[in-house]
Amino acid sequence: MDAPEVFIWYDKKIHWRTGPWNGRVFLGIPGISTEYLYGWRFVQDDDGTNYITYNLAGQTMFGILSLTPHGTLKIVAYVNKKEFLRLEVDQNECDFYGKCGPFGCCDNSSVPICSCFDGFEPKNSVKWSSRNWTNGCVRTAGMNLKCEMMKTGSNEFKQDGFLVNRNMKVPDFVERSDGDQDNCGAGCLANCSCLAYAYDPSIGCMYWSSELIDLQKFPSGGVDLFIRVPAEILSLGVDKNECDFYGKCGPFGNCDNSSIPICKCLEGFEPKNLEEWNLTNWTNGCVMKEELNLKCKILKNGSNEVLQEGFKVYHNMKVPYFAERSYGNQDKCGTDCLANCSCLAYAYDSSIGCVHWSGDLIGLQNFPHVGVDLFIRVPVELGIFSLFLVKRLFLFLLTTVTPIINQFTTLLY
Repeated sequence: MDAPEVFIWYDKKIHWRTGPWNGRVFLGIPGISTEYLYGWRFVQDDDGTNYITYNLAGQTMFGILSLTPHGTLKIVAYVNKKEFLRLEVDQNECDFYGKCGPFGCCDNSSVPICSCFDGFEPKNSVKWSSRNWTNGCVRTAGMNLKCEMMKTGSNEFKQDGFLVNRNMKVPDFVERSDGDQDNCGAGCLANCSCLAYAYDPSIGCMYWSSELIDLQKFPSGGVDLFIRVPAEILSLGVDKNECDFYGKCGPFGNCDNSSIPICKCLEGFEPKNLEEWNLTNWTNGCVMKEELNLKCKILKNGSNEVLQEGFKVYHNMKVPYFAERSYGNQDKCGTDCLANCSCLAYAYDSSIGCVHWSGDLIGLQNFPHVGVDLFIRVPVELGIFSLFLVKRLFLFLLTTVTPIINQFTTLLY
């Protein structure tokens, strides 16, 4: 199974599902990543039988996993034959399968809980208004995708794009691809049947080519879901500015809505296609300047004249898409990234921990305030912060400046 899920059925209909399994957690159960739920395992036998297990930490512990009469998973754990934990996988209205119908999004914190995505409208407005959402949503009249217009023989069309929806439980009927994260969007855009995509580092690219069903927005967790929409929707900019559109400035391009022009290359980078860039077509993004090479690239070329790299810090940033998370503390974020040739940038959040990026940095945006500090790996020639230089400076102060201060203090006394 490419991206297995667990389903609970009631009266021959799907009642609830976990979302895809990525080898560690089910993407549709945000609470599963908490410490006391981090023992789930998905096992597939040689005969094709699939089953789920829950491993408790100690040898004196055992547990019973069961399905309650109202359709929730419950685990009761024991230590030395005494019960010490009893919990159920929480469910709310949005957890019920297909609550808002095709292309409908369920958010338990909103009133009403169901809404249509940008570019969609209720299929039956009368039933929708009466809170019967099962018919879901359809594309707004006149908002046709490029492929649909090509079928009618029209030559007046623009390229489709994607609207990103964060913290999402991904739809049912996922199709998986082994392509890397940088090619997910391009692969979907090149396929007329692809209606949405998402990426998880452990699963890879996930695509959907039929109605998007059982969508839910979480307060935290989940994944970024990119839904295909016609160019007209992207140009509307509802409650958005130009920088909010996915990949506005392309890879390694930084978008700042308060600047003119809004797109600039990161320091040490230059436009990949200067002619297009000057025409304000920034989608090709930026590449590192030819005269600048990262240490790892120099090592591959066999050169021994290598200086340690460092990081250029950008404040108040919207971080790039396709982050990879690690559980190291704040002090280790930079050193771990520097030790990994594939790591191009990192950031730290006290709630999330270390996040790093190993592919093209896309979706960068500079906010007037808030955001996070984003550290982007650059060659030491740029004269930026380097852990190597900091250590050298520290040793210099320790061996040279400190004795002088001590000697001067002795003379005073």
